[in-house]
Amino acid sequence: MIYGLPGDTLNGFYNSVDFALKLYPNNLETFCLSVLPGTKLFDDASGFNLEFEEKAPYHIIKTPTFSESDLEKAGKLSKACNYFYNDGRAVPWFNSVLRLFKMSPSVFLREFSSWAENKHVYKDDGSDFISIQKHQLEFLSDLCKKRSLLNYYQICQYIPSVS
Repeated sequence: MIYGLPGDTLNGFYNSVDFALKLYPNNLETFCLSVLPGTKLFDDASGFNLEFEEKAPYHIIKTPTFSESDLEKAGKLSKACNYFYNDGRAVPWFNSVLRLFKMSPSVFLREFSSWAENKHVYKDDGSDFISIQKHQLEFLSDLCKKRSLLNYYQICQYIPSVS
């Protein structure tokens, strides 16, 4: 999925993530729009009022419907999705956890992103699966406490680890 497309909004991106993750995909890759030289989008960029980086990777800076701040938020959600869902191998249990917390995927991942930033989880992007799983369980524990669902945290301890 690409965020920052002409006409798209932050809420539109959140809705797309929610729709996609409810389908139990094995992986969900999300990317910031790159306006690449030599493409029709590059040629038409001024007509769409797109501002983008002048050098590679030519990421979008802002559009009329996607502010710089919104693009930063979308980037954080993208990073959280990759870390928690993809690298964390959360596919088999992710939607069950969402039902427990009564949260949409995008809200859950935004909460994880904020938690991860506060805990400096992303300081090492080369995290191995065991480290990621530790972070997942710690986040789920904190979320159970925050939502007064401590009885359910025991269940979260038995999330299967896939090697």
